[in-house]
Amino acid sequence: METIDDELGGSVSVEITLDTGEEFGVYDPEFMKKLDSFCNRISNYKSSEFKVNKVVSIVDLLKETNRALHSNDHDYYKIPDTRELIAQEL
Repeated sequence: METIDDELGGSVSVEITLDTGEEFGVYDPEFMKKLDSFCNRISNYKSSEFKVNKVVSIVDLLKETNRALHSNDHDYYKIPDTRELIAQEL
């Protein structure tokens, strides 16, 4: 494990589950934007004991789907503006 940690950047995965507190709350654009911001902040976390190498969330899937539905135009690698679009894309 020490070799994997040293050579590949880590061997431990952590999963965080969030509850929006409302049914279908994940479709809320503001929630998704806050989740995106949270993921960006923790992706840069580093301490003397460990560092975060990669963060993957439902936001990444949503952004990739949105871009794919717009001919892979990088300008669409973003969170859709409406609940309806988020629901459709997820």
